[in-house]
Parts: sequence; C-alpha cells; structure tokens
Amino acid sequence: MDTTNTKPRRARGTGRLYQQYAGGYFWTRTYHGGKPIERSTKTKNRREAEAILRKHLREAPDDTPRELRRLDCTALFEDLVTDYDINGRKSLTHLELRWRLHLRPEFGDLLAAKVETAHVIAYVAKRLKEGAENATLRRELSILRRMFSLAVENKKLKADAAPFIKMPKENNTRKGFLSSKDQDALAQACGRVGLWMRAIFEVGVTLGWRYREVVDMRVRHVDLSAGTVRLDVGSTKNGQGRECPMMPQVRSLLTQCISGKEPDDAVFSYDDGRPVIDIRKTWRKVCIEAKVPNLLFHDLRRTAARNLRNAGIAEEIIMKIGGWQTNSVSGIRSSTRTTCPTPWRSSNGSGKPRERCGQSRQSRSRRSRSLGRSEITNRW
Repeated sequence: MDTTNTKPRRARGTGRLYQQYAGGYFWTRTYHGGKPIERSTKTKNRREAEAILRKHLREAPDDTPRELRRLDCTALFEDLVTDYDINGRKSLTHLELRWRLHLRPEFGDLLAAKVETAHVIAYVAKRLKEGAENATLRRELSILRRMFSLAVENKKLKADAAPFIKMPKENNTRKGFLSSKDQDALAQACGRVGLWMRAIFEVGVTLGWRYREVVDMRVRHVDLSAGTVRLDVGSTKNGQGRECPMMPQVRSLLTQCISGKEPDDAVFSYDDGRPVIDIRKTWRKVCIEAKVPNLLFHDLRRTAARNLRNAGIAEEIIMKIGGWQTNSVSGIRSSTRTTCPTPWRSSNGSGKPRERCGQSRQSRSRRSRSLGRSEITNRW
C-alpha cells in the first residue's frame, strides 16, 4: 500500500480542521465529554482557521457556571467557617489559626478546580521539613479535605475536580500512668497554688474528665445533697451528658469551691473571684515542680481509669464515668492494671486470671450493669 501522499493524523486532543466541500469554509471539530462539537470558522484561509481551532480548544465548554469556575480556596474556607458556626463546633478558633498560619499561604489564592494532589503532596513535604508532626499534618489536611467535600456537597465543585488527599499515619499514642508518689507530689504542688488548682487536679485524676469539661463546670452541676456531679448534654466531646457520684476527697474540695456562689457561677475561681479559664501555664509550672515535666492534663484520664479499675469498679461503669466509648483507648482493660488484687491472681502460675468468688464473667457483667452510686462510692 502506497502511503507517500497520506496525511499524518493529528495528535489526540488537538481537534480537527476540515472543509465540507472544496473551496468552502473551514470547520473545526472539538470534543467535550466524548461528544463532537463542530463550528464554522467562516474563513477559507487555513492559517486563520488553525488559529480559530486553537481558540476553540481553549474555550472548551464547561457545564460549571462561570462564577463557580473562578471559585478559589479562600471561598471554600469561608463556607467551612459557616458550616462550623451552624453546627456550633467548638474548634473554630483552632480552625482559623491553622488556616491563617499554614494553609492560606499555600492554597488561599489557588482556584479550587485547579488544586491537584501534587499541590497537597508538596505542602506535606514542606511542612515536614519545617518540623511538623504527622498529627499536626492530619489536623491541617482534614481542614483541606472538608473544604472540598463541602464544596462537592453544595454542588460548587464536581467530585472529580476535588484532589485526593491522603492522610499521613499518626502514631502519637501516649502511654503510662502516674505512680502514687508522683500523684501525691502533683497534688501537693497544686495545693500550693490554690484551692481551685487542687480541686481541678482531683476531679481530673479521680473521674478522668477532660480538661475543658472540668474547667467549664458550673455550681449547678454539683449536687451536694445527692452527692453527685454532672455534665450537661452537649458539653462533652461525644455530646452525651454524664452524672457521677463524688468521691470523698472530690466532694470536700468542691464543697469549698462552690461555697457562697450562685448556680450559674463557675465552680473554679481565683481568690479575687475571677473564673478560671486557662490553666496551661500553671499546669506546666506544677508539673515541673512535681518532677513530671512532660505530663499533660489529658494524661490524667489513664491514671483515673487505672485507679477506678484497681478499686474494683467494672469496665462498663468506668467507661460511663470518664465518657469513653470503648475500653481499647481508655486504659481500663484488666491487662493495664499495675497491681492485681489477690483474688484475681492465678494460683497455678499459668498467668491466666481465675474467676473471682466462684462467679462467671457473664454474671459479673450483669451485676456490674446494676451497680448503684452507693456501691461505686463504697468500692472506691
């Protein structure tokens, strides 16, 4: 077959230029979504027709409205802030801080439809060189990913236009417990600061409540007649309310803290009456004084879980007290016990715990679900 006079095929994506009949106008053929689009160039000059074809390729039709094609990442972030406001998210301050310091300089001026996975990978590499941990990167990338998923939900962006954002692995699980010696030293250091600090520490290390849950307590949450302390629905991390019996030491300290206060007053206040809002500097100071400098207030949750477990409180009850959803993250499994009462030890040296007092695990589980406040207090 003779191919001497055969014209070479045009490269894919460059369209087609042709004449419907000899001496007629040139026509262009471009493709969008697999469908051909044919338009007349209204010229018989091939060079001019080639220029019009290139223009048609640049102006490929898009189903997205023009105002959305010019949507940038800053607009996506504003929509995310609105979503936080509507849903009453508590981390709005941290959201705005991460955007202003790290995300906006890299993505703020980019068109949303032009952000690709390569941009995200370059951002991760840059932040790692700056010394950012994987946990920090996960928080920042989760903001970026939520921005794009919200844009897709609101039909401001097509799903295939959103970049794929792979989250780095996070392995920052904190371990360990406060020893009795360290716990006593920390309690003494907090006591030297003031009654408010001593009470905050005692609530944290006894009930395992989160820092914000403790500091935001109001007088109405403490019921001295019933001997309980509670958290309102919506004020906890999982949104569920909590009510727990007060241990003797907690009750004594909280009684002093709420003396002479109104129901809506803060439980913890300074000597001049101002409510306690932030204890981070004071906490670092007392931890250094007690020789546990790297301890976080959140670490008290594991110690509280261990103490409750060692006191004989069932796992189901401990999870309700501290607000844990599972026992895998709370340190309340029996395997985390630092000391094991004699009735639970194996007598044959096999390392397997024997049943206590002739009860099966199922019977103990049924009994633990029916534990009342008085029994928890007595066991403690």
